[in-house]
Amino acid sequence: MGFGQRLDARLSALSKASTAGSATSAGSKKRVQRSERRSTYKVGKVRYDGGGDLACVVQDMSETGVKVKLQGAYPLPPKVLLVIGEIGFKRMCDVRWQDNDEAGLSFA
Repeated sequence: MGFGQRLDARLSALSKASTAGSATSAGSKKRVQRSERRSTYKVGKVRYDGGGDLACVVQDMSETGVKVKLQGAYPLPPKVLLVIGEIGFKRMCDVRWQDNDEAGLSFA
C-alpha cells in the first residue's frame, strides 16, 4: 500500500473516531491538544449556514479535529461543515479558534 493510500485509509478511520473536543485558552493562541495531529494537506471546503462555501487546505488532522488554512481571512460562524471530497469526508465542526486565514476546528 502506497503512502497516499495509507493516508486516505487513516483519514477515513479518523472520520469515524470519537468526537472529544480540544480546549482553547481564552485570549491566547495557545491550544491544548488531546490527540496527535498528522499532516494531511488535503483540499477541502468549509460550508456554513446561508449557503457559503470557502475553499481550504486541511493542514493537519487528528481524531478530534483539524487545522485548516482558509481561502481568505473571512470570519467563520461557530459551527461549520468540513468537506474533503477527495476522500469522501464530511463532518460538522465547532470553530475553536481563528487567526486571520487559519482556523482550528473540532469535530462536533
